[in-house]
Amino acid sequence: MDIRHAELVAVLSSEVDVADIVETLKLETYWHRCEHAVLLLADGNRVVVKGGRDGILLYDFETWLGIDIDGMKQRVIKLIVHTHPVPTGPSDHDIRLLSRLGQLESIVYELSGPVEGTIFRQKEA
Repeated sequence: MDIRHAELVAVLSSEVDVADIVETLKLETYWHRCEHAVLLLADGNRVVVKGGRDGILLYDFETWLGIDIDGMKQRVIKLIVHTHPVPTGPSDHDIRLLSRLGQLESIVYELSGPVEGTIFRQKEA
């Protein structure tokens, strides 16, 4: 399994609509053969990150999940969207992440998958 820690690709300006960059995320996923995601940070910034072919790993700081940006720990509060290089549907890792973030649902866009993406939710307890 190729699961890597989130690596910063870009910080999105407040004017960028995530829906407008989905095709770019999918293209980056195709070229690099790794997952990409848009995350919302506790400071209000939205960032694009990439991971491995099989997943993106966030750092577990015991009481919160985060990423490292230039040596600074940044808390992740939401998985806005992410991509998969192949259509597999949401993974168990994806669903567990929603639970850890306290998030009800997110969307995954898969190469060769549904154009509108797939909404996935936490599993009911």
